[in-house]
Amino acid sequence: MKKGDVVTLMTLAGEIIGRVAESDYETITLTAPRLFVQTDEGAGFARGVCMTGAGYPAELVFRQNQILSVVPTDDELSEDWSAVTSDVEVPATSEIAL
Repeated sequence: MKKGDVVTLMTLAGEIIGRVAESDYETITLTAPRLFVQTDEGAGFARGVCMTGAGYPAELVFRQNQILSVVPTDDELSEDWSAVTSDVEVPATSEIAL
């Protein structure tokens, strides 16, 4: 795991996906962290990492002693996370004018 990697934190609260900003023996800082959730309609990303916290946090610090494991995020989920947290709007279809 290195700075810039998109990772999944396995915690007792669930799986949190974000980009590594900093990491040391005590903490890991993620940018744009999102809790991965499963609903009746399917899976997706919550507005943040807890129900009562501010939505769409830019960055959060997690204590290493509260994390069960840190794993690389699945490529497809990493792309989905990037699309959800990016300010860039991607068109639904590609059109090239000639």
